[in-house]
Amino acid sequence: MKHYFILCLMALFFAACDFEFTPWHEVETGIASDITAESAILHGKVNQNLTSFNDAEYGIMLADAMVNLNVADAEIFVADSLVDKEFQIEAKGLLPNTNYYYCAFLFFNGTQQEFGEVEQFVTLAASTTEDDSPAQ
Repeated sequence: MKHYFILCLMALFFAACDFEFTPWHEVETGIASDITAESAILHGKVNQNLTSFNDAEYGIMLADAMVNLNVADAEIFVADSLVDKEFQIEAKGLLPNTNYYYCAFLFFNGTQQEFGEVEQFVTLAASTTEDDSPAQ
């Protein structure tokens, strides 16, 4: 009977509390900005103090198909530095009017990997100039 009473008190306590669960992510994928026909700036955030890890690398994985967004097939851009836990890379040499998928990554201690959410963007259409227009 004593245990039942304690369980009831605990249930009332937890029911009265307003918990909001926020998952902890080691790395977060940010926005794509400054998108052109051939490039984009991709942002990410690392939520760890990297000084305790060996060989930590972070950046963005990029692919033109969701199925290719993996370590073996994606283009990997390693970021140079963090500013207030955030980083950005410039992806160049992209194809015009193409849908790209990307996510932030964190590789550390030789074997551990963390990935942020998958996001996507579309590059702008190629612009035509007078020099590129067909002759008449």
